[in-house]
Amino acid sequence: MAPPLKVLVVTSTRDAEHAVRPEAALLLGLFRAGVRLEVMTQGDTPWAQRFRAAGLPLHPYHPPRKLSLGAIRRIRRTLLEGGHRILHLFNNKAIANGVWAAAGLPICLLTYRGIVGNLPWYDPASYLTHLHPRVDHIVAVSEAVKSYLQRQLWWNPRKISRIYKGHDPTWYGGIQPKDIRSERGLPPDAALVGCAVNHRKGKGLDILLEAWRRLPLRPPTH
Repeated sequence: MAPPLKVLVVTSTRDAEHAVRPEAALLLGLFRAGVRLEVMTQGDTPWAQRFRAAGLPLHPYHPPRKLSLGAIRRIRRTLLEGGHRILHLFNNKAIANGVWAAAGLPICLLTYRGIVGNLPWYDPASYLTHLHPRVDHIVAVSEAVKSYLQRQLWWNPRKISRIYKGHDPTWYGGIQPKDIRSERGLPPDAALVGCAVNHRKGKGLDILLEAWRRLPLRPPTH
């Protein structure tokens, strides 16, 4: 039986813990399940230390910007020396350099997309990342992202798959809920709506507010 294919993941683990943890935990879980996985990421982050402690092979590097000749060479050299057959790129800096690093190599190139928008098919910049012809497949984090990508790749919609990241409920087991109603002096029958995102257009805060405005009958809402 042939050995499992080797996978090289290029991603950033330098962000808030709640943002990094779902992806990093997924990679660690795949490695523990037997996937021949290696990760290229910043070497001084907490998750890099956890990868090392688990025995997951780590390449302490992340592209500093898009289209860096040094980054292209670094990723290509890692692929050639490691004999990887799958390259999975998780952000725009990784993708923009990884597609050139993989040029001419017999590997499958995957990318990850986590937001809707900012990738129109008519924008030449889109073809520097996910819409680059070297990309073999795109992993979308949700059905909304998948649907958006399929509209941009209308000539090849089967190139996109939806795979949820997921969260482990035990991560939040020690968190005590706050009594928002008492703190803010809100009535007990008021409906509370919460949304925790970065304040960027692609996150859809405007859609949330517009949807609330259109409700025909709504209780006091905060």
